[in-house]
Amino acid sequence: MHIKDIDLNLLRLFDAVYLTRNVSRAAERLDLTQPAASQGLTRLRLLIKDPLFVRAGGGVQPTPKADRLAEAVRGALGLLEQALHESAGFDPAQARKTFRIHMSDIGESRFLPELMAALRE
Repeated sequence: MHIKDIDLNLLRLFDAVYLTRNVSRAAERLDLTQPAASQGLTRLRLLIKDPLFVRAGGGVQPTPKADRLAEAVRGALGLLEQALHESAGFDPAQARKTFRIHMSDIGESRFLPELMAALRE
């Protein structure tokens, strides 16, 4: 198996099933239908070559391999989410691009002085 074969959504599904111990609740958490979650879990099982979860009571229990994978998957998803969240913010002080502002003559006389003062701060 290669990382190129793994869909990020399959890892999100694995994490949700691992945390909830229930495929239906995991599907609900991810806004999936239960059949779509089951199909995704089947794909992941084939890629990993392990059942990952076995039925137990009203839910599922992780296999030893799933237990070993869980921490790494949770950590990887957390790092990715953190990186995406950090990159979503814009810090104008760190920007190195040229920004052009287009406005009418009236807009220039009305808004430009305040804008320039704010940028100097």
